[in-house]
Amino acid sequence: MIQKLIIISFLFIVSCKDDVKVNIDQAKESKIETQEISSIESNKKCDIEKVISLKEQLPNVSNESIRAFLSTISADCKNNVEFSQFSNEVLFEVLEAKPIDVILIIGKENTIDKDEVYRMLESPINESVNLNKLIANIDEIKIQSTEKTKFLEVLKKALDKYN
Repeated sequence: MIQKLIIISFLFIVSCKDDVKVNIDQAKESKIETQEISSIESNKKCDIEKVISLKEQLPNVSNESIRAFLSTISADCKNNVEFSQFSNEVLFEVLEAKPIDVILIIGKENTIDKDEVYRMLESPINESVNLNKLIANIDEIKIQSTEKTKFLEVLKKALDKYN
């Protein structure tokens, strides 16, 4: 009797082993999908909450917050007037506070719509932005990069527009 019980228990355990393995595999897949969704959500375009968060952190903003903010900028946001105006103002504020970091992040990140960032820099909404000072600060940065050159180019275009 005991032998039969042991055999039945053994068969039961062996038969459940495959179910446990399937459940573990499903959990791993679910975790990967959740991480992918989370990553996508962290880079949502036109996310005004990320703009607000960055503005609240200025001038002591982290590079991760700058990256998250820049990743929200997109040509798809043109119809979102509130986002476009606010992100334009904050873009200049963060560029004034952390020009080197902004330029380096723009150069490294593939998730950033660089053309849209440059377009925004070419058309500042806030007239109180001191473009001459911003251009001088960026020009003094001791790095040579295509991003630095492009920043200077678009800011000079903005200066020409408003003079």
